Amino acid sequence: MSTATPTQTNQTTSNKDIGPLMFGREIFVEALEREGCEVIFAYPGGASMEIHQSLTKSKIRTILPRHEQGGSFAAEGYARATGKAGVCMATSGPGATNLVTAIADAYDRTRRLPGDRHDRRDAADREALLPDHGYQ
Repeated sequence: MSTATPTQTNQTTSNKDIGPLMFGREIFVEALEREGCEVIFAYPGGASMEIHQSLTKSKIRTILPRHEQGGSFAAEGYARATGKAGVCMATSGPGATNLVTAIADAYDRTRRLPGDRHDRRDAADREALLPDHGYQ
């Protein structure tokens, strides 16, 4: 873990063509801000603590769920209610595993396959549009 502050690093190694040097956590938070993220549902852990510290300096509102899975389902509900991206974050390992159910649910609800639409194509045309994965 680096003890240098970003301002110390920026003053000595800044390049006007590239921009100031930033820690990865700052780049991540700035990317969220640029994408218009206003709310993040985030459960802290050892590997994500520095990101949480950077979020405290951001305009992004951090909501602390009681469990990672609750945060990911909250992000899905936020996205469905507002039409904006629902963002959730957890630490690595079991924390990230707890996000999977809600992410799969959100993916399943937003995914559109050509065969799902009410179109006038016959069954053979719809089957031709779907990929063959070698399983049924």
